[in-house]
Order: sequence, then C-alpha cells, then structure tokens
Amino acid sequence: MAATEVYDIVCVGFGSAALSLAIGLYEQQPKLKVLFLEKEKRFSWQGSRLPFERSKMQSNFMQDLVTPRNPLSKFTLVNYLWSTDMLVMYTNLSAINPPRQLFSNYLNWCAEKMETTGWVKYDQDVQSIAQLSGHASARRQFQVTSRKCDGQETKIRAKTIILSQTSSPDMPKWVPYHNVGQRIFHTSEFTQHTSDLNQWNGSSLNIAVVGGNDEALDIFQYCQRLDGAKITLLHEGPFLRLHDSNPFLTSLAAHEFSESTTQASIHPSVQHEQLHSLYEKRYTELVRKHKQKPGNSEIFPCTSVIGTSKLFDQIVLKCWNTGTDSGFCSDAFDYIFVSSRYADVKQSHLMAQLKNIIGRSEKVVNSAEDEPLAPRIEGANGAWILRDEYATGNSFENLALRTEQLLRTLTQYSSSESPEGYTGRRVIPETARL
Repeated sequence: MAATEVYDIVCVGFGSAALSLAIGLYEQQPKLKVLFLEKEKRFSWQGSRLPFERSKMQSNFMQDLVTPRNPLSKFTLVNYLWSTDMLVMYTNLSAINPPRQLFSNYLNWCAEKMETTGWVKYDQDVQSIAQLSGHASARRQFQVTSRKCDGQETKIRAKTIILSQTSSPDMPKWVPYHNVGQRIFHTSEFTQHTSDLNQWNGSSLNIAVVGGNDEALDIFQYCQRLDGAKITLLHEGPFLRLHDSNPFLTSLAAHEFSESTTQASIHPSVQHEQLHSLYEKRYTELVRKHKQKPGNSEIFPCTSVIGTSKLFDQIVLKCWNTGTDSGFCSDAFDYIFVSSRYADVKQSHLMAQLKNIIGRSEKVVNSAEDEPLAPRIEGANGAWILRDEYATGNSFENLALRTEQLLRTLTQYSSSESPEGYTGRRVIPETARL
C-alpha cells in the first residue's frame, strides 16, 4: 500500500454498524474509494458469545443490516437464507424474530462478502490521525497511521474520517478491580469459561448470575444443566419483565420516535420463550422438593448488589433487598457473572489529535446525532462518530435507517469537491421515513 494513496473515506473500526455502512457505500453509484481499518484479526459480533443458540433476536427478520434502507439488496437476511439453502427451513420455523446464532452467521456472511472487495484491512491498530498541511488540496486530507501486530506501520490519506465506536462491558462500581477476570466476569465472557464449568473438579460449584435481562437468563438456564452446581440469580426488579410481544411494535413509529423511546427505558427485560422455560424449570424443582429432592437454583428479586468480600478462594456478595429495605450477605460463590451495560470504547487518543489540529471556535458535528465531535477543522475536512450500539444487543431495529442518514451526507461531500468552508456538518434534507 503506497504511502501517498488517498481514500475518499477511511473508517476506523469494522463492527456491525460499520458493516452496514460498508454495504451502503458498496451499493452507491459512483463508488467511492473506501477503507475500513479494524484492530482485530477478523469480524466478530459480541452477541454471538452467549449460550443457547436458539435464543431469538429482539428485532424481526426485516430489521437487518439493509432491508429498511434497500429491500432489493443482496445483503438482506432473506437473501442470505436463500443463498445458503435455508430459506424453506427458516419459513418452517414460523419465526418472525430470527435465532441469535442464525443472525450472527448472517453478519459473518456479509462481512466475508465485503472482505472480497478489498475495503477491509484487519490487524490494523490506528495510532494517529493528522491533518496534512502544505498545498491547497492537502488541507482537505488527513494522514492516518496504523500498525500491525508485527510492528509494521502504514500511512494513508483520507478526505473523510469516521471513528466507529464499538462497545465493551462496563462493570458496575461494586465490582473490585482486582477481582475482574478472577472470580467475577461479565456475561459476554461466559463462553470462555464453559469448559471450566463443565470440568469442575471441586467439591461443589456455586455460581451467581447478577442481572435481569436476556444475557443473565441465558446463562442462568445454561448453568442449571451443570451436574452438582448450585445457581443463584439476583436481579433488582420485583419480577422479570417481558419484552413486548409484538415484534413489529418499533416499526409502527417514526425512526426518531422509536429510537428515543427505546433508549429511554432503563428496565432490563427478557423474551417470552426464555421466561416460559424458566417457569417450567422452577415448577419442576418445586415438584422435586416435594419428593425430597433438592433443586439446584434460587432467584432473589428486589436485590441490588452493593459490594463484595472474600472468603478463602470464593466471593461473597453484599446485597440490599429493596422490598424489605434491609441488607444481607449471599453464599460464597466460585463464579459470578454480571450482566451490566455496555459502554462506548472511546478512541481518546484519536479524538485528542483531532481537537489539537485547529482552534476551538467552531465544532464539527457527526452526521447521525448532531453530537459535537471536535473543534472546527479547516476547509472541507469532515469527521464523524459512528456508534456501534448494535455490537452486543439483540436488536437492530434502527441500524439500516441510521446508515441511510449517514450515507446521504458522505456521498454528498466525499464524491466531489466540497463547498468552500464546509466543516463536516450533516445535511439531511428530510427525516427518514419508514
């Protein structure tokens, strides 16, 4: 790759949101010169790292990477099913919401298709972004420096920069830093420990799952299968909340309305099939107790974890019952899996470099959410944040429409010379309609 090679668009990161953008750019005419730089060695979606392959997505089969934006695209979920000879089998499932594992396979299939275009470079850790100075055309370019794991550096130029922010687990404050990765893990790490759980050699195996959402319930039910294990579920609500039973509910409202209302909800919820399966297991355990056969699981509602303490090689949870307004200490656990929220991974060093390029008189705005990104960048330079809110969740309901909004701006200002004084503001003539 030549040092002077210039791209219309360079995107740092290649998660699910960036994948949707890549497909949109690929389908545009005329095609731009595009490059996606990804730190990992291959595409991955964290939503596939949980047990129970048949757990369903919260979004329906039409809310994929592209269908709301372009139903005729060859990158739709339906075309993936047809291309892999699974369409008839899927139809027989009568599943409006696709299984999570199937959706994960679909994302990987799309990523492999985009890799064949030469637009994606893996094992590229972006080290710096600098604005070029000198002749007039260079003022509208960035220089991006990336490094492979073997230390080899590559420099390229870009007219437009996109920082694709992925999400990572954000552990609650009650988790001691030194216990993370020892006895306390995030639910996204669960599959890394399934072999250890199945081959446990201790006298007993005591597992806690903290949370009341799909991830927590998935792991709770998986661990109930383990021989000789005792499983405890602790969640803050008085009961486990169901997702809305209508899979098309979010499609009935305008994009901006549905997105704002879904983000406003702070209550975790679970799918009907999961809750029904849980009730069946709880009923079975109740019958076993009447036959003098102890069950292997407990559920503590209205329970907030506020701290931890160590008991030999195990961890005790300090809890607060919001129903009785009293505290208590749990049993000692060998493994604790916490289903907490995900937070954006901030490319702080890259953001700082953009802010240091020029003064602080005006702001560049990202095209998706009107959020300030950095101070004004001279001439026709443009920079955007692309939030990958779909990296871990089971819902892709708004992704394709957000991609459409970003495409309008990128194609308008990247395919030709930008107007004098353009500062990267979004120009979207009208609201996206469903």
